[in-house]
Amino acid sequence: MVLDLTKSPSLKILEIHLNIWDSGPTNIVAPHIHCLTLTLKNSQLSCTFIDVSSITEAKLDICFCALDDLNADFLQDMVLKILEKLQNVDKLTFGQNFLKILSLAEVRGVPFPMFKAKALTLETMISEYVIPGILRVLQNSPELKKLTLHTMDCNTDTIPDKDKDVRKYLRGLNLDHCWIFGNIFHWNVESKHVASFMELMLKKTKTLEKMVVRLESYLLMEEVLKNCLRWFQCFLKTTMSPLSLALSRLG
Repeated sequence: MVLDLTKSPSLKILEIHLNIWDSGPTNIVAPHIHCLTLTLKNSQLSCTFIDVSSITEAKLDICFCALDDLNADFLQDMVLKILEKLQNVDKLTFGQNFLKILSLAEVRGVPFPMFKAKALTLETMISEYVIPGILRVLQNSPELKKLTLHTMDCNTDTIPDKDKDVRKYLRGLNLDHCWIFGNIFHWNVESKHVASFMELMLKKTKTLEKMVVRLESYLLMEEVLKNCLRWFQCFLKTTMSPLSLALSRLG
């Protein structure tokens, strides 16, 4: 199937939600679109960007149905081809399952494209299974100015965490913090989880000016929120960084 919007020059915003009832590959020709939201609700469905040359903002994620047969190689290949077309986008948003596939690619040593994004939003739970992908995206975004972390709990559309290579990869990086992660939910979160997750990301950015952390359902205790703020203040003093932080709690 080809979605050709060449003759729709006034259409600037496009939202695509490909669900489990759709079949066959989708090729997108949308040279005039500025803002794109793509959610694949069928992890076996192929999606290819033919022409998205005017996009300045993109939001991407994959939903996983328990009825799907997860084909990691297929998803990895598709996701990286999509990213090749989005190297010049100013604002990028990646969901949790998209980050998991990127982590798999990073663990396998697959090369990533470089990005010119000035703003990056990560919508994910605190999990070791998204860390490799996040770190690689940050390293490959040398012009990044604003990073938004929107934490959330796992839901039923999440790709199962079964890849043992991710933990092996993290151990090889000799990171001090990854041992505490596992999968963190609102009932077992501590300030050290959020602070360590933030620190891992901050250490991989050189040009960042602002970090926004939105904690959905996570921080039920005000004390945890205060501890995260104290940690950030200490981090700024230690690194002499001009970075600013905005912390908010949702729900």
